Amino acid sequence: MSQLIQNLEPKINHLKPQNNSEQFTYTPEYEILIEDDGDNVPSENITCDLYSNGERFREVWALEDDTQSERTFSGELNEDVGSNEFKTRCVDGDIDNTTTFYETRYSKIQDVSSPSPVYETENTSFETEIKVGDMVNNVDTQLDYNGSIEASNTVSTTGIENLDEVLHYEIPLVSTNQTTKNWSIEFDLNISDFQNSTTSNVQESTGQQTQEVEWAYHSPVISNTQDRVIEAENFNASTDFTTELPEIKANYTCRTSFNDSTKTGCNNEYDTPVFNDTASVTKTVDGNVTFTFKDSERTVDSSTDDISVYRKILTDCSNAALGETGEKALTFYLKNEENRSQNLTGSIDFNFDTTHHGEHTRNFAFENTGVKSSSICLYPGWAEYRITGPVQYESLSGQNDLGVDFLDRRYDLFNETVNNISESTDLYLLSDGYATPVYFQVEDSDGSAVQGVTIQVLRYFVGSNSYLTVAKSTTDSQGVGTTYMRINEIEYKYILTKEGETLLETGREIFACQSSPCSKTFRIDPEVQSPYYQTKEGFSYSCGTYTDSEGNISGFQCSVDHESDVIGEARLEVDKKGAIGWDEVCDISVTSASSSMVCQFNESVEGNVYEYRLTAEKDGFSYVLEQGTLDYSRGFFEEEAEVVALTLFLTLSMLGLVSPSVSIFFSTLGVLAAAWLGLLTVGMAALGSIVVVAVIMALSGRS
Repeated sequence: MSQLIQNLEPKINHLKPQNNSEQFTYTPEYEILIEDDGDNVPSENITCDLYSNGERFREVWALEDDTQSERTFSGELNEDVGSNEFKTRCVDGDIDNTTTFYETRYSKIQDVSSPSPVYETENTSFETEIKVGDMVNNVDTQLDYNGSIEASNTVSTTGIENLDEVLHYEIPLVSTNQTTKNWSIEFDLNISDFQNSTTSNVQESTGQQTQEVEWAYHSPVISNTQDRVIEAENFNASTDFTTELPEIKANYTCRTSFNDSTKTGCNNEYDTPVFNDTASVTKTVDGNVTFTFKDSERTVDSSTDDISVYRKILTDCSNAALGETGEKALTFYLKNEENRSQNLTGSIDFNFDTTHHGEHTRNFAFENTGVKSSSICLYPGWAEYRITGPVQYESLSGQNDLGVDFLDRRYDLFNETVNNISESTDLYLLSDGYATPVYFQVEDSDGSAVQGVTIQVLRYFVGSNSYLTVAKSTTDSQGVGTTYMRINEIEYKYILTKEGETLLETGREIFACQSSPCSKTFRIDPEVQSPYYQTKEGFSYSCGTYTDSEGNISGFQCSVDHESDVIGEARLEVDKKGAIGWDEVCDISVTSASSSMVCQFNESVEGNVYEYRLTAEKDGFSYVLEQGTLDYSRGFFEEEAEVVALTLFLTLSMLGLVSPSVSIFFSTLGVLAAAWLGLLTVGMAALGSIVVVAVIMALSGRS
């Protein structure tokens, strides 16, 4: 049987480089394998020619019977950057061509990334990965952000490697939120040239990338410290804004504008305007914030805040001003000094300089005729003003029911606080039959006249053990003040003040005068406040005992005044320690400033303990001005009181030694007896506790 002899073309396998591969070297390795062609021609000799880009550079041969390693050939190609061809042409009686295409490259960008969106001024990372060939000496990586090189880094290379680069850049401010920015990474590669001893630079780029930039600083807000203010009053306007970053990297400048005044800063103080044609106006505070960072800038308008400004207004509560009557603050009542429960009809005129925190003053004057009282109302009702000025008042025979003239007096207010907590002041008048004109002369230590001193005349009323201010007079440029007083029969004391400071307080005395008009001179040091007066919460007060003609302590008295000349109530409470507990001695109240309260003891103080408490009310608030103890408890035993108390206790205790319960009873009796006799000062709570404990112990002993 015959067999057909068949000679097939040789089979060539290119192991390296792979077809369509990228090579990062001028001299990539090649490797070929001559395989068995599978025909039935034995021991064929195969000859192969190797070509690089069409140029034959090597010839190899092998027998099909050779081992695989003997049929494998390798070496290095040597070509420049670009597309290259490696071909093998083999002959064993037939011909076969095998071709591999590859690309030689300096580099290849593997990856590029940066977060999006990002915040302006944020330190943002731009990450790249690039593979470089062994012909690259170093790589300069640059960030091109919005057309400018903003960051760079240079590294040296050692062969084929992947370079991971991270560049950082703080994003500039953007004028519009969510602005899109373009960026790219540029590579400058320094390479060794192909087959030359020279170097050159080539560039690689990621191409344009995009990034969204959001505002890191936004929404500025203006906040006023107050929503409503009085004209000419100061207020603060502050600016704040929202930041999206842990720290503020941008510089910023705040500006606010109010009433045509623009100020720089995030916390500005403004004066509200003064106006005359309306009771209130609404004003707006606006502004902006300018942010700067490196060479970028953005200005954002702030949200506005309104503030209501009110004009200071006082009325007589019956006639409106600019459409506003206001809320009642102060009422004056005309009273008969000799019959203080009797109201008089007459005239009350007042003239007040009115201020709010002292920034600006308005004057209000009112005349009221044929009235028993006159009130002051303020606008706006929530305000609090200080008023200074005189009240002039009188009651003529044709005005009152008595048909008697009550001559004019004056009552001066200094820095009086008025608000919508209504208060009242009694204005006392003296009938013509009792009234004597009195001239006061106030001099300093050198005998020079002192102007502007207010003399408060306080009349002592025996029936109520208290003083009332019945008149006030302020000295003129000659140091002279005048009023009407009842003389030769009545006890008075005088308190001299100037601009709220107490300069002198006299004792109680009768004003003796034999001919009209009468005069009285006071000598003061206007630079020194009276050492007898203490102050607290605007109150001036003094407390102390007084003696009778024989020098014995006969009572306790307190004087109270206020810088505003008006109080709600002042109260003096005096209690005496009894056998058990405390007994009331006095509880005296007055409702007029510049008043004194006198507590008469009506017994010897020896052996007694007194507690006193002075309180006052103003604008709805209560204040404890002074409290203390007057201890005259030594009594008959004097320094031996404790010894006597101990002897009494031990004596009674020994009476009960027959049994524990009886002993407890007599011991407790000893303590109670010592307290009752005043030998020990023990409060009711303590005595009660001692009794309870004694009962418990006695019952326990019996069980």
